[in-house]
Amino acid sequence: EDELDDVDIELHRRSQESPHMPESRVGKKLSDITTRRVVCLILAMLLVLPTLRSEAVDQTARSSDYGAEHVLLTFKAYERGHGSREAYEQAMLRYVFYHNWFAGTDPQSFCRLSGTGSMAGNSCSD
Repeated sequence: EDELDDVDIELHRRSQESPHMPESRVGKKLSDITTRRVVCLILAMLLVLPTLRSEAVDQTARSSDYGAEHVLLTFKAYERGHGSREAYEQAMLRYVFYHNWFAGTDPQSFCRLSGTGSMAGNSCSD
């Protein structure tokens, strides 16, 4: 351990004795280019990385997406003859019922589903 301290002291003394040579033009140029590249890389990362991140909210489908998909599937089944028109109409009414923008504006005039689970049994209060 003492030998390492002596070596460090000797190196420090030698560096103090020898005058520092000025940086050459090539060294300055390389230093400037490196600095510019690092700054450009950091700026690019600051601009690009936020766009690469995706929030969990954006990754999951919304209720409206599921509802629209259900309406589409029931319509396609109806078109092919595998489903009934009533099933398609119920899917469409259910979608409109649950995704109505005006549902929360006037609770007195909003139609509610009856307890039967059927869309045909809707009751509206005026």
